[in-house]
Amino acid sequence: MVSEQDGTRVHQVAELSDFVGWRHESVRLLDDNIMAKSDVFIATCEQLAKLGLKVSFDALDIRLVTDETAEALALTTPVTSYRFAFDCISYEADVVRGIELLSKVGIKPWRLLFYVLIGHNSTEDDDLHRVELLRRLGANPFASPINKTDPYQKRFARWVNHKAIFKSVPWKDYR
Repeated sequence: MVSEQDGTRVHQVAELSDFVGWRHESVRLLDDNIMAKSDVFIATCEQLAKLGLKVSFDALDIRLVTDETAEALALTTPVTSYRFAFDCISYEADVVRGIELLSKVGIKPWRLLFYVLIGHNSTEDDDLHRVELLRRLGANPFASPINKTDPYQKRFARWVNHKAIFKSVPWKDYR
């Protein structure tokens, strides 16, 4: 678990403006749980907006999206997409709620990319359910296999991640 490796204390150590020069148009934030402390996340989003920087967050936690953090995120402009994880079927209610909150503040679901961990504490039916739920909600799934040599995981990831195939061929018909 990340908390065991990195600890649970979250605090801001500097302002973005301390690191970003006038030539930068975007910034990539590598904190894998920046939303864990909402006041730091909100302040960061406000700084990004004030500096006019596009942002690439390594990953955000959909379970931590609140009205306040959604509003703060809406102040920012992503480099490509806002990235989240949908690792477990047990996150389903949080994913639906988070997408609804983000939509409410103007962040379109197609701007959301969800890493879908497959082959780890999930069945093939669970994997398909999560991917199809994201499709129905208008978000973009990205299948992340645990075992890239496993034939099912390799095939499923190719189907999901190749958007022309994913958008035109149902899983049951994919060969």
